[in-house]
Amino acid sequence: GVFVTDPAAGLTYNVVYNYLANPMTPASPNEGVVRLARRPAYCFGTWSDTGVLPDTTAHALTIPNDTQNTALVPPDTGAKQNPEYVLGGKDAPLAITLASFTAEAKDGCVDIDWETATEINTAGFHVWRSDNPLTGFVRVDDGLIASTSAVETMGAKYTFRDCGVDFTGGKKYYYMLEEVEINAKGDGNMHGPIGPVSETIAAAQTAGGGKSSGCFINTAGE
Repeated sequence: GVFVTDPAAGLTYNVVYNYLANPMTPASPNEGVVRLARRPAYCFGTWSDTGVLPDTTAHALTIPNDTQNTALVPPDTGAKQNPEYVLGGKDAPLAITLASFTAEAKDGCVDIDWETATEINTAGFHVWRSDNPLTGFVRVDDGLIASTSAVETMGAKYTFRDCGVDFTGGKKYYYMLEEVEINAKGDGNMHGPIGPVSETIAAAQTAGGGKSSGCFINTAGE
């Protein structure tokens, strides 16, 4: 991401991503598929393809004369924001799949929220719950939570409320998110677990699998 110490200055800058340092970059001559995705502010907005093509001689992706955005994050103060960038791919993006995965108790239930940044061959999702982070997970949704992503390189936001919990005696829960792919086997990719979640403790997944309320991105292959 780009963080400016004097946001009132209205800085204009060139973004240069030297992608060979990324171990997931396809080897030559296939590096032409790499792209650079951008979202408008720190932990905010939708990742979108910048349309920049790679310079396969310099092994870099360059966005010339980029700038900050104004008034994107409530409250609308007119303050400048800090854009973020991530490596992606034209056909099989290397960029994030899951942008956030959180769980929080509300009204005696648990609200599970997640946001995807890219959905490649994604049919939908299942939510799993257990009182043990290592075993005993059971599916808590009534059926597949269908993907609503309009374009593979643009994700979507989802919410599921689990009211099958009982917080009596300070009981805590853990959640996993299953991404179901569109293929003959209906293969799924598991994310999480996150937790513990109680009446007073919320949970969020980080790139390292720990608990944090901060923003994170989780790269493909992790």
